[in-house]
Amino acid sequence: MALWKLGAVAAGALFGFLGSGFVVRKSSTALVRKEAPRAVVFPIRVVGGAIGGWLVMLGFGGGLGFFGGGEGTGNGPAAGVQPTAIVPADTKAVKLPAKPEVATPSVQTLLIRLLGGPRVVGEKFYQIDGSPQAMTLDELKKNIDNKKQHGLKGIEILIYQNSVARNHPAVHSLEDWAGQQGLSVTIPPTKGELP
Repeated sequence: MALWKLGAVAAGALFGFLGSGFVVRKSSTALVRKEAPRAVVFPIRVVGGAIGGWLVMLGFGGGLGFFGGGEGTGNGPAAGVQPTAIVPADTKAVKLPAKPEVATPSVQTLLIRLLGGPRVVGEKFYQIDGSPQAMTLDELKKNIDNKKQHGLKGIEILIYQNSVARNHPAVHSLEDWAGQQGLSVTIPPTKGELP
């Protein structure tokens, strides 16, 4: 039975080999108006053939009988041999070493972008750099308090051309609160508009 599976894998490999070469040549012709060189096409065909054969093997459950899966002869339950349970000599529970706790990476300085104009909805003036979510001052305070426990030392307030003005109450409130928490506050010059 494994022989026809082997044939199917070979057919999948052949299909992957020829198909990947066809795709590369047509793509090259369409994109650069020039046929791809043989030195480029052949390695891609080899990889495509390997992937095609592998995908067919996966369709058979990952094995062909003699590749570690599928049907075949052996000493398993199919051959009428019952598996035997292995009983350890010492029946006491074996304690495994505890997994070490992974420490949260510490962030020394948190970048906070100030929003402005139509981006501000319901007093949500603040956005942590790298996060799409806008926050109110109370939400930001909770976030900063959490990060302080993991080594946060200061904040950097980024004010863009389309943010609120430097003298806006949203900026002053954040500055004052951060100073009271012992955090360093910097407001570097920022060019351009808020991305």
